[in-house]
Amino acid sequence: MKKCLICEGFVKEQSIFKTLPRVTSDCKPFPVGGTLSVCKTCSLVQKYNDSKWNNEIKSIYKNYTIYSLANGSEQLIFTDDGAFPRSQKLVDYFLNTVSVPSEGELIDLGCGNGAALNNFSKRLEKWKFDGFELDDRNLFSYKKILNFRDLICSNNDLIPSKYDIISAIHSLEHVPNPIQFLENIHKIAKPNCKILIQVPNMMTSTFDVLVADHLTHFTPETLTFLIEKTGFEVISFSDKILPKEITMIIKKAKKTRVSDMKTKINLDNFIKDQLEWLQDLIIKAEEYSNNVEKFGVFGTSISAMWIYGKIGKNIKFFVDEDPTKVGKNVDDINILHPNDVPNNSQILVPLTPEIRSKIINRLSGEGTIYF
Repeated sequence: MKKCLICEGFVKEQSIFKTLPRVTSDCKPFPVGGTLSVCKTCSLVQKYNDSKWNNEIKSIYKNYTIYSLANGSEQLIFTDDGAFPRSQKLVDYFLNTVSVPSEGELIDLGCGNGAALNNFSKRLEKWKFDGFELDDRNLFSYKKILNFRDLICSNNDLIPSKYDIISAIHSLEHVPNPIQFLENIHKIAKPNCKILIQVPNMMTSTFDVLVADHLTHFTPETLTFLIEKTGFEVISFSDKILPKEITMIIKKAKKTRVSDMKTKINLDNFIKDQLEWLQDLIIKAEEYSNNVEKFGVFGTSISAMWIYGKIGKNIKFFVDEDPTKVGKNVDDINILHPNDVPNNSQILVPLTPEIRSKIINRLSGEGTIYF
């Protein structure tokens, strides 16, 4: 029996998952064939870090293109106050929560195309900035960032410097060994270092388990357990800063303290219910797409591309409110603004029920059905 990645407890596999198609974190369809399990001791939801998974992520990262439909522009977060780049909201939250010196050194672990580094540099004009990534394909973007110093492409246990701020935004869920990753962060953190961690919230991000290159899927409790187990303490926690995300600011702990591992609900049953809901959704999408002439899908991110991977050209168009995506296409399928949707269309909204109902109420109109 397989053991948990963070507590060494035994894990229970979720058999339904093997039947579901998957998707990559850069929003590309990925085939059926994954595994998913829940730890019987700490409740961490996780995939198997085996040779099959490692071979899959190598193939994914070889052709990885973040935010490709938006020409590299990061995802916009829509709020009552308008639309904002996600890293801008995150950096604002961090710098409004903790005090930092006027000068210092910052590294972003898993810096992608440099969006977070760029936003930090606008607020911390006298700081020096480093990035860590698997390769240097985006080096040209980093060099445009004010006071960018160095890109490190190696294991994070080989990073030579120590830092005043460390950010790991949507990195932890990707790494093969989360304990080692955080222990290495501990080594490169100065005594007063503040560390920003963000991961998908498994309790509200239903589609995240389908992401093939996400190894671990955290709740606030399982993330806190891992943080404390590796010698840190939580300064600030929020699940509201960005939708469906857990955001934590942490620091080195003076004394090791480990919270209760157990998540408050039975995650085995919770995950089973989620997977059955996803299974029903993909069946529903296939049935409707075969019987509706003007069938569209709302969105162009993880959930929409997951649906597309199953039903393909049965989708006649995608619908998106993000202006950076409207007018583009996915394999010759056009991306339309809601105002441009053909009359008598039916549009699947592959989102969680609460979010879906808001979109349906806002966009459904005469001759157009969102469901």
